[in-house]
Amino acid sequence: MNGESKINHANLIRCKIFIFCLLVFCAGCKANVEEEAKNNNSAKQSLLSVIGSDDIYDVSFSDTDKCWVVGYWGGIYHTENGGESWSRQNSKDIDKPFYGVCFVDQKNGWVVGSSGNILNTTDGGGNWQMQNSSVKETLFKVKFVDKNQGWAIGTWGTIIHTENGGKNWSKHSIDEDVTLYGLSFIDKKNGWVVGEFGTVLHTSNGGKNWTKQSTGMEKSLFAVYFSDADNGCAVGIDGLVIITKDGGNTWLAGESKTGESLFDIAGNGADIWAVGARGAMVESADNGLTWEKVTSANTHSLLSGVALADNCCWCVGTHGTVLKIALK
Repeated sequence: MNGESKINHANLIRCKIFIFCLLVFCAGCKANVEEEAKNNNSAKQSLLSVIGSDDIYDVSFSDTDKCWVVGYWGGIYHTENGGESWSRQNSKDIDKPFYGVCFVDQKNGWVVGSSGNILNTTDGGGNWQMQNSSVKETLFKVKFVDKNQGWAIGTWGTIIHTENGGKNWSKHSIDEDVTLYGLSFIDKKNGWVVGEFGTVLHTSNGGKNWTKQSTGMEKSLFAVYFSDADNGCAVGIDGLVIITKDGGNTWLAGESKTGESLFDIAGNGADIWAVGARGAMVESADNGLTWEKVTSANTHSLLSGVALADNCCWCVGTHGTVLKIALK
């Protein structure tokens, strides 16, 4: 095997390790989650639905009723009635996984996944169109702050950016063998990215340049959320939580109240939710300083995606799980 082949092989293995983390805790645990929902007495829970049996990786919504989730086999699913029923949307015959989805309103959305695949819709998913991402690496997350400005990240330090809704994507990757898993932007200029080995990157010019921030540890971080320019929180393997109150100049260890790996995080102001392995769900009302466990109707499925609104929280995971929780 030559040098280039070794690099490609190593990168493929790294990508598979992350996907394995999203599955290993659930091997042999395919349970009747709908029955569990009926037996669960949590006052917060309002809906648990199952979309087939394929794994779901990410979720995005435009309002309480309209939501999109993405997952295995090029799956893009949509509901217009708060999750009571779902329809699969045409993903241009792509049969590889989509790992990330982002909608900025009821019409404009993007999904990203394997082989640098990016699809965009301008009509709520009635029609999806391929975009040229300019990369072949797997993309794990996508974030748009409006219908023009967006970013996507993935394996091999990949970071791409668009200023015209994805008509053109430019590459602003870091020159490191590191997989990037999560990102958060508070506006067109200021954003953060997290990944393997405790990696945290910050940009103040819309992603044209990135500066590494010190976390003091090397454990993998899977997701990050900033409520403003100062307050941020990142989560990762084995229940890891780190917080900052100065824009990432200083990161401190927090206590998530769970030992399960946390794969995604979402917030609405200072209110934050994180989800992970074995149905782990934790919430914070103070930008991640303190956390409480949330009783989950589904303790078998790994939860890999979460989205938070004023009155509800959407969580998605393995075995087609979609969980909607009414907030107090």
